Amino acid sequence: MKTWRGRYYYRSDSTKQELTGSALDEFMLRKQGKTWDGVHVPYVKESEFHRDAFLVFRKKALESSRLTSVDLEIDDAALFSNLMLTEGDYLKRAAILLFHQHPENWVPGCHVKIGYFENDANITYQDEIRGSLITLPDNQPPTQTLPPQQKPQPQKPTPPPKQAPKPPPPLEGIALWESIVRKTVL
Repeated sequence: MKTWRGRYYYRSDSTKQELTGSALDEFMLRKQGKTWDGVHVPYVKESEFHRDAFLVFRKKALESSRLTSVDLEIDDAALFSNLMLTEGDYLKRAAILLFHQHPENWVPGCHVKIGYFENDANITYQDEIRGSLITLPDNQPPTQTLPPQQKPQPQKPTPPPKQAPKPPPPLEGIALWESIVRKTVL
């Protein structure tokens, strides 16, 4: 990488490309040995986190047998440290995404949108889920049914259409939880 007059350039074979925006950020982080979620965020305090996310984490860790109850008998600050979510006195972005009740205050656009499509063009259901990644599968908002699109009325009477099969209901329960976890983790 070379700099010239305040611009950053990256040479690949015989071409020279200017790095700007997120490509430049990613390149600089990679040179420092960091990733996007490993950057520390100033001004975030552990007292701003709700207990609910930590309780859900502990419950799911016990259910999956990944940790024992003895391992989880530590305070939240020690949990952050054990999960390597701190850097000095600061919390990393990953800690905010996992445990903060309003991560969008610190990381814009971190919510999940779920859509159920009737066909390739028409969306039938649309949901938006916000909150910490740990509690996200449990935050199931009520499904919103979008109004059908208005079609022009035909001029001459037509025979009644055949009953089209009803679309399956939107995902519920464990299926919704499974799909959210798979999409947010990948």
